[in-house]
This record gives sequence, structure tokens and C-alpha cells, in this order.
Amino acid sequence: MALLRRYGKLFRFDEEKLQKAEQFFAKHGEKTVFFGRFVPVGRIFSAVLAGVGRMHYPRFLAWNASGGIVWATLMGTLGYIFGHNLPLVQNIVQTGGLALLAALILLVVVRILYGRRRQIAARWARFVALPALRVGRWTLQPTVALAGGLVALAVGGVVVVALM
Repeated sequence: MALLRRYGKLFRFDEEKLQKAEQFFAKHGEKTVFFGRFVPVGRIFSAVLAGVGRMHYPRFLAWNASGGIVWATLMGTLGYIFGHNLPLVQNIVQTGGLALLAALILLVVVRILYGRRRQIAARWARFVALPALRVGRWTLQPTVALAGGLVALAVGGVVVVALM
């Protein structure tokens, strides 16, 4: 707890978010521990969250053990049923895992951008307000240069310069 309070700012984890995490775990702690067994990284963090949330050890042990037993039974049963199609199952699990990872990364990026939308809008407004660049008889607007650069990247290296 003290580590989170001291170094949490490095990970954008302030006192308010710590309070929300504690409230969430107080309400959904058992489900988090149980279903955390089914998610590879969740196995690690559900135990850490249980400790941070001061979940009683016998309660944690019961939910963690039951989640582990259900997970092992489910995986064993699926392995028995689909064992003859193991390459197909591996391909499905790998593809699903990569899709889930991509979705989680996208969700984190969208969440960060949404949280910083005012800063991004202010920076964009300052960028758009930049004066035009005069080169001889040519005038180049910053937004046109940005759009030209993006088009050049999209076309695959073809440089498109929009001059006004």
C-alpha cells in the first residue's frame, strides 16, 4: 500500500484511483480472485489486489483454490475432448489470445487519449494557429503540411506537398 502511495504517480495511480480500486475489490473481490485464474496475467494481479484490498487469507484461499480447480477441470476436459485436434485448438487459443491482447492495448490507448482529450485539443488548437510559412512566392500552412505528411505516409512514401 505504501509503495502504491509513494510510486503510484509514476503509473498515473493517485489516491483517488487507489480508493476506487479498494472499493471495487471490497465489492467484487471474490469474483476477481476466482475469474483471475482464467486470465494469464490475472493470476498474478488478482493475488496482489487481494493483498492490497486486505482480503482475509482463508477467504482468498477458498476462492483462489476453487478457481484453480474449475480452471484445471475445464482445461483438462477440453484437452481430453479436443486432444486429437490439438493443433487446431492451439491455433484458436493463440489467435484469440492475440486478439484479446490487441483489444486490451487498443482499450488502454483509447482510455489514455480520452483522459487527455483536453490537452490534445489545446495542442491541436495551438498547432493550427501557427503562422503560415513563406518560402519565396509559396505559402505553406502547417495543417496542410501535416495532412501532406500523413498522406505521404499512407501512400507508402510518396511525398505529397500541398502548396497554397
